[in-house]
Amino acid sequence: MKVTPSLYLSHPDADPPFAQDPVNREQWRSINQLGSMVDKRIADVDLRLTAGGEPTFVAKNDYESAEWRSTADSPDKLKRGEELLWRLKDRFAVNGIVQFGLGKLYPREAAPRWALSLSWRVDSLPLWSDSALLTIDRVESPPTAEDAEVLCRTIATHLHLTHEYCLPAFEELPYLIVRGKKYSLTLSEFDLSYLGFSEASNYLEVKKNIENKPSAYVLPLRIHKSEDSRKTWISEKWNSLHGEIYLVPGDAPAGLRLPLDSLRELAPEHYPAVVPIDPSKAPRDLAPRDEILENYIPENKLDGPVRTALVVEPRDGRLFVFLPPISDAEDFACLIAAIEDAVKSQKLPIRLEGYLPPLDPRLTFLTITPDPGVLEVNIQPANNWNELVGIVTTIYEEAMACGLTAHKYNYDGRLIGTGGGSHVVMGANRPVDSPFLRNPIFLERIITYWQNHPSLSYLFSGLFIGSTSQAPRVDEARHESLDELDIAFGQIPRTGSKSLSFYELGRLFRNLLVDYSGNTHRAEICIDKLWGDAGRMGRLGLVEFRGFEMSPYASMSLLHHLLVRAVIVKLWESPYKENLIRWDSQIHNKFMLPYFIWQDFLAILRDLEQAGFVFDPGWFEPQFNFRFPLIYKDSFGGFEVEVRHALEPWNVLSEDDTNGSTSRPVDYSLERLQIRTTKYDKNCHLVTCNDVPLPFFETEETEVAVAGVRFCARQLNISLHPAIEVHAPLDIEVYDLQSGGRLGGCRYHVKPVGKSEYETLPRSDSEAACRCRERLEILPPLPDKIPPNDSRNMPKNPFTLDLRQVKI
Repeated sequence: MKVTPSLYLSHPDADPPFAQDPVNREQWRSINQLGSMVDKRIADVDLRLTAGGEPTFVAKNDYESAEWRSTADSPDKLKRGEELLWRLKDRFAVNGIVQFGLGKLYPREAAPRWALSLSWRVDSLPLWSDSALLTIDRVESPPTAEDAEVLCRTIATHLHLTHEYCLPAFEELPYLIVRGKKYSLTLSEFDLSYLGFSEASNYLEVKKNIENKPSAYVLPLRIHKSEDSRKTWISEKWNSLHGEIYLVPGDAPAGLRLPLDSLRELAPEHYPAVVPIDPSKAPRDLAPRDEILENYIPENKLDGPVRTALVVEPRDGRLFVFLPPISDAEDFACLIAAIEDAVKSQKLPIRLEGYLPPLDPRLTFLTITPDPGVLEVNIQPANNWNELVGIVTTIYEEAMACGLTAHKYNYDGRLIGTGGGSHVVMGANRPVDSPFLRNPIFLERIITYWQNHPSLSYLFSGLFIGSTSQAPRVDEARHESLDELDIAFGQIPRTGSKSLSFYELGRLFRNLLVDYSGNTHRAEICIDKLWGDAGRMGRLGLVEFRGFEMSPYASMSLLHHLLVRAVIVKLWESPYKENLIRWDSQIHNKFMLPYFIWQDFLAILRDLEQAGFVFDPGWFEPQFNFRFPLIYKDSFGGFEVEVRHALEPWNVLSEDDTNGSTSRPVDYSLERLQIRTTKYDKNCHLVTCNDVPLPFFETEETEVAVAGVRFCARQLNISLHPAIEVHAPLDIEVYDLQSGGRLGGCRYHVKPVGKSEYETLPRSDSEAACRCRERLEILPPLPDKIPPNDSRNMPKNPFTLDLRQVKI
């Protein structure tokens, strides 16, 4: 394998690793040609494949802040996300809408995370025509409740509704919530005394002031579809138990605090639920923006029931419009058109918030969300290679312009990913067109192929791997799952007219493609968005390949996509008849070493070549060097020794109380190195690590042998074995058994020489490169040094020397 000299830690004048894109123009020209060839094959076999992803970024030169290391939300992350969103709007959707929507609600978090959304029509017609009417910045003259009322009524007019449906919403006094019981605003003097008010008049004065100043205006709103399929917007004049609408106390937007539980109770069969569109039916094309309102007839006879609402609220110097949940893209486009017309007539710039657009093939969108330590971009699906290249390249370029970066450095100076994923998501524009649903045997082939090739799990992964990681292999999470998978494969019809329904297919693998705790999302091949019970988000026909970490360059990330696309085409076209392999202990031993991962990956490229897709292994050498940085390389009269970083699974430990909350720490005290030799002769040469002979494994390649070293790199108070002392620095020495004496070698330091530890992360590329160099010492030849005659225990593992098991 070709190795870039700038990656040598021992090189005194080494540049920062990956100082520039490692894929050159000539290589990229060939990659593009192959991408077009894959596209043609996808069309020829009617695969109907789309590709998406989830790149993650961190702030450049700000790796120490909590929001860029561990926490999810922060003002800085929101500011950068908003800037990135507007930049992407200019590149992807000038006539789209930006929206501050609702993200996921995670355990132990008080409110859902924010989700910035950019939405537009797939037919490229305007969804929103005047971007100047959408704003994120505060306006010079802060909007008032009167402005909110006027805008709410104007929107109602454009939807053919009367003003009587626009209702003021007031803030309820927070201290009326006592022991979880909601009190009416009509309280007796005894009640006031019980609540702690000494003077009823003071309370009544505060109540009067708040009642006279609405916080927002509410327009109950939903679509009604008549028997002849004609649509109309209907509303209802809400009457709560208090007579007025009093918002649930809190600091969330008013649209999230509507007192729905105080409205009249409806029978379940009469409740106006928001029902997603049928994914099996092809929807009609959307009418142009200026015509779409004409498709909705005015209907003044209908009055409810309605339990969703549009809310207009002046807040933080802006005027917010909260969108209700809508299931049909036509209805959504109609509402957006009405809002824009109303905003234009009143000349009141707004900011959209609330529920995100419906999952509808006529609309597409991307979102920007906060994740622990990173900013995540969920990109829109691409229909072909050229689209994908444009999307991924643009995302990287605009992220860099916002002060974000796609990589960071470890304390020791090693170049690593952002810590977040860059998962590859495959599916179709419509769920029913998804190849994973159309052919159940195809999903079986994918599961088997990924299980048979560990390089797909580890060559592109991050530092955190193993059974408790974010993307565990199916056979490292639960070993018995392979037996269960064999049984599941046997239930897929092979011939005849019988076939599995979408729901049956989802149920068949739902409980097998999970992590150790049963989490369906944390699996290497994730099908929680394929077809299941999790509402609309669980029935998208998508398969997410989570074993891909963020790459420092767009070209490397695109190569991941191209590889997966080619493998999918190969498996779709021809049967894959191999069985699941019981790797057992080899997964966390043999395939923790870069050599065996690379050999397995070359086997994949040979498979693809037989299918007509010729991948140059040199395209992936930067990925190999990024994942397994070179530490040391030297030659001793034709006998070569190379030392690289290898993989080491991190174990999740028992629960720990931290500041009143429960967490599960990760044991990262261990590291693993690979020592690779060329022209190794056990009768002539001896290579040791801390005076212990290495257990070299002779490979199928002539004169090539490899060995691993597993050692305690740092002593942590919380780890699997906190009493084991640190083995570093490691002395890797090369001896000549014929003439005697040490030929040379290196001393590898985990932490800086003469220092206890690095206190901060590297602040620049050059500082990171300097840290890499200062942790390596070159050991000179010592002709008089006697090779150790080590009679201590030899390792049980034929591939790796575990220094923790060596008897002192």
